[in-house]
Amino acid sequence: MKKTLFIVCAALTLCDASICGQKAVPQEVSFTYDNAGNRISRSVINVKINPKDNSEEPKSGSNEPDIQVYPNPIRDELTIEIWEGNDEENYRFLMFDMSGKMVKESKQQGNGKYPVDMSAFINGTYILVINYEEGKREFKITKSEL
Repeated sequence: MKKTLFIVCAALTLCDASICGQKAVPQEVSFTYDNAGNRISRSVINVKINPKDNSEEPKSGSNEPDIQVYPNPIRDELTIEIWEGNDEENYRFLMFDMSGKMVKESKQQGNGKYPVDMSAFINGTYILVINYEEGKREFKITKSEL
């Protein structure tokens, strides 16, 4: 009985939108944290697709910076690279563990590459939140020994 239930649950989980006859809608999940670093809300946003070129529309206009976080998974040092943003923009980097506790905070200004030392962190999953004047971006970071 347990084996059958597991197979049915797995089949339902793996049900692709094309198999189920539903149109797939890209979604983005956003979390909100209080000042102590505790997650207080979660929201799922459907991302609109432009039917002409099948690409995602920009989130908040042309002033949004391009942000890349690499490598992921990470062993010792994470790199945050920001470009196409305002050189006067102030960025606040917040790192949370999966319990919602803030484990690291730093501030930077302008475009550039910013290293984040994670060598003292234990292996696991972390949420990196980058706050800036026009909004915020969130990244899921995995720390492992590779």
